[in-house]
Amino acid sequence: MRTITLFSFLLIIIFSGNAQSFELFDFNTSGDFQPKYFTEFNGILIFQAKDADGVELWKTDGTQTGTSKIKDLNPNGSSNPRNFIPFNGVLYFTATGGLWKTDGTEIGTEIVAQVTPEGKLTVSNNLLFFVAGNNTNGKELWKSDGTEAGTEMVKDINPGTSNSLQFNSQIIAYNNEVIFAANNGINGKELWKSDGTEAGTEMIKDINQFGMDGSNPMHFIEYKGKIYFAASDIQNGNELWKTDGTSSGTELVEDNSTDDLSSNPAKFVVYSESLFFQAESDDNKGIEMHRYNLTTNAVQRVVDIYDGSGSGGFSPAIEYNNGLYFTASKPETGIELYVRRNGSTILSEDVTPGSISGAPTAFCNCGDKMYFRAYDGNENALFEFDTTGNATKIKPNSATNEPFFISTPTELFCFKNELYLAGNYTSSGYDLWKYTVNSTLSIKDDKYNSKSIIYYPNPASDKITITSNNSTNINQIAFYTITGKLVLKEDVNHNEITTSIKNLNAGIYIVNIKTESSSFTKRLIVE
Repeated sequence: MRTITLFSFLLIIIFSGNAQSFELFDFNTSGDFQPKYFTEFNGILIFQAKDADGVELWKTDGTQTGTSKIKDLNPNGSSNPRNFIPFNGVLYFTATGGLWKTDGTEIGTEIVAQVTPEGKLTVSNNLLFFVAGNNTNGKELWKSDGTEAGTEMVKDINPGTSNSLQFNSQIIAYNNEVIFAANNGINGKELWKSDGTEAGTEMIKDINQFGMDGSNPMHFIEYKGKIYFAASDIQNGNELWKTDGTSSGTELVEDNSTDDLSSNPAKFVVYSESLFFQAESDDNKGIEMHRYNLTTNAVQRVVDIYDGSGSGGFSPAIEYNNGLYFTASKPETGIELYVRRNGSTILSEDVTPGSISGAPTAFCNCGDKMYFRAYDGNENALFEFDTTGNATKIKPNSATNEPFFISTPTELFCFKNELYLAGNYTSSGYDLWKYTVNSTLSIKDDKYNSKSIIYYPNPASDKITITSNNSTNINQIAFYTITGKLVLKEDVNHNEITTSIKNLNAGIYIVNIKTESSSFTKRLIVE
C-alpha cells in the first residue's frame, strides 16, 4: 500500500501563498539570445534563437544542461527556422534552403526539399500544404508527403509567372482537403479547395461574378462542421459567408448592413457554441463584438463597448476560467481587458487606470493562471491573472530593465506547467526566461471550507467522488501537487463525478474544482 509521511502532511498545513521564481537561460553571452516560435514536441521545447552562429534551431527540456542548439542549419549565416508543425511523427518547419524536419536530435534534423515555403504549413489528407514560389510558376499551392520526391506544386492555378496565392495566404484543413483563396487570373481572388491532386484542385464558387477583383475570402474558421469566412460581392458588400466545400453549400450567412454597405466581419473565434467576431452594424454603433449562433441562425451585436458611434472593436485573446477574454476600447479606459461569461460582458481588468491603454497582448494559460503583457503606465510588463479576477505584475528580483521592447512582439508559452518567454530584464540582453509558480493555490482561501462541494473518501487510494450540493454542474477538476504541478485534469459536465486516482503517487494534493458559477479548492490525501 502507498503510504504518506507526517512530514508531507505538515507541508500542506504550512503551505500558503504564491511561491514563485524566475530563471535566466542566457546562451548568447555576446548579445541577445532572442528566442521565439516556441513549440512543444516529444517532451522538449523547440524554438529558434541566436548565438555566434546566427539564428538557428534550439531545444530545451527546461533545465540549463538540457538546453542546446540542435543544429547549425546554415553555416554561412542564419537559417531562421519557423512555422513548426508535427507531421508523421517528426516536426516539420521552414528555414533557409527549404523545407526541413527534425526529431529533436542533430542527426535527425535534415532538409526535406529545396523549396522555400512562404508562411505556415497545414496538414490535411496525410499531406503538408503550403505556399511556395519559383521564377517559372510564381507563388502557388504546394504539397509534401515528407519526402523530396513527394514535394511538388499541386497546380499552377494562375498559369505562367503570375501568383495565385500570397506569402501570407491562409490555408485551412477541412474534410481531408484544404480551403483557401486563390486568383486564377480570370475570376479574381475567389474560394478554392484541393485534395492534393491537380484534378482535385478547383474553385468552389465564384462569389463575386462582377469584375476581376473577386470576393477576396479571408479569416477562415471551422464552426459546427462548416468553414465560415468573410467575403465580398457587389450586392451585399463584405459580409459573413459559410461553405461545406461545394458550390451549392457556399452561401451568405447574413447581410448585417443595408444596401451595398459592408459590416467587415473579422477576428473570428468559437466560444460557448457560438461564433464571435468584430463587425459593424448599420445602426451607427461602430465596430463592436458580434455573435452568430447556428441554432438561432442570426447575427447580432453582443455589446456596445464604445457608447454611440465610436468603435470599441473586438480582439479575442484567450478562453480562461470558462470565459472568453478579449480586448476592446472606450475613451474612459483606453484598450483594456474584457470578459464574456455566462451571457454577460464586463470590463475584467483596467491595467492602466484612466484613459491610458494597458493594451494587453500575448495571452497564455499556464497551470490555473493566465498571463499576458500589458503597459502599466510605466513599462510594458508581465502580468499574472488568477480565477478571482486579480492581475498582478511579476518580474525577477534581479530585474533592472523594462522587459519587453515596444517594437518586438511578445510570445508566452507554457511548457511542463512553467511559463517561458523572452525578456530584457537584465543587462544580459533579450534572453530566455522560465517562470515557475510553485503553487497557485492557498489553503487560507475561504473556498476550502465551502460546503457547496462534497468529496469522499479522504484519504483515498483508488478513486474519489465529488458532488455539487447546489444546482450547478461541475465543469472541471484539476489535481496539483503541493509544489503546484498539475498532474491530472478532467473536463466534465455533471453534478456528481467519480474519478480514478490510482495513478497518483502517495502524497497530499490540492484539488481545484470548477463549477458553472464558481471555483473551489480542496485538500486530498492519497494513500
